[in-house]
Amino acid sequence: MSDNFKLVLGKTGLDKATVVLNLGCSDSRQWFESNFEAHKKAAKEGQELLELYFWNKDKEPLRNGNIANDYIDYDDPKKALAYIKAIYEVQDTLNEQEDVEDYLKENFADLIATTVNKAQIKTLQYVIEHKIESLPTLLINDVIK
Repeated sequence: MSDNFKLVLGKTGLDKATVVLNLGCSDSRQWFESNFEAHKKAAKEGQELLELYFWNKDKEPLRNGNIANDYIDYDDPKKALAYIKAIYEVQDTLNEQEDVEDYLKENFADLIATTVNKAQIKTLQYVIEHKIESLPTLLINDVIK
């Protein structure tokens, strides 16, 4: 399920887990690789509602990740998750690219959104509203943990 600016897994849950990530951030990759499957399982079992936001944080080392974030296909969550996993697997290569858009189009054409999404406005609103400063950030029921 997608509402076009975040990925949502599950329909209801005892808790809402929200994670703010960036595809170019090594700490975000580490969090995703270590924690995503457990949260996905909890969402599938109805224990939690999982929301994933991808923040284009204005920080030079995240420049390529910011561009990659804009190609997440929020209209197709299955494809979006495959893309996210694939990007995290090649994150070091992604971060070395001079022309990120060409790299994404050449290597992930079947997984990227056909048009650059506009999720960043709502993501930035969420980040400001919840006073998020770092990546990754986990919130449980809208409280930073």
